[in-house]
Amino acid sequence: MNPETLEALVPMLTALIGVGGTLGGVAISQRSSDKRERDRERERRGDVTRERVRETAKVVYDLLNEEKVYVTHTQKGDEDPDEWDAAYESHVYDELMSPLTRAIALVPDAVARSQMALTLRALTSGLRVNMGNGELYFFIYVILNSALSASSAYARGERPNSEELAQLVRTRDWIHAIEGGNAVDFLTHDDEAA
Repeated sequence: MNPETLEALVPMLTALIGVGGTLGGVAISQRSSDKRERDRERERRGDVTRERVRETAKVVYDLLNEEKVYVTHTQKGDEDPDEWDAAYESHVYDELMSPLTRAIALVPDAVARSQMALTLRALTSGLRVNMGNGELYFFIYVILNSALSASSAYARGERPNSEELAQLVRTRDWIHAIEGGNAVDFLTHDDEAA
């Protein structure tokens, strides 16, 4: 190659290298921008999901709070406990379960939904175990107080503490022990542990 040709090619090669570098820089910059945009979108979706969990947990909390008020106002102390139990069981199945089940089903976080569903299982198990023995109020207050604590935590955008969830699990386990006829063993074990 003669020097004149080389001199003529140098500016063109320099321009090509400059264009290639610019295009490479643009491509890298675009990929970086796309990654940042995907990260922002993932974060936005996470924020939307957390907000939906808070909103639906608030609905669950409100339903449970209304239920606690209902229980308090319907227990006057002068009625027959067996009659109250029967009336309350009817109320739970006719009026409470449908809206509470729907509200819990709408919680978009699977862990939160599962933990709140413990309320339904504990409550309906408590009704089956009680069978009109006049002591349903004990199950109801333990279950509602624990469930209110858990749903309140989610409504604040937090996770419930382990004790709040453990109380629901203990209540459910106690109810299952009663259902299985092991209530004496379960209560004796609890008394010995205390």
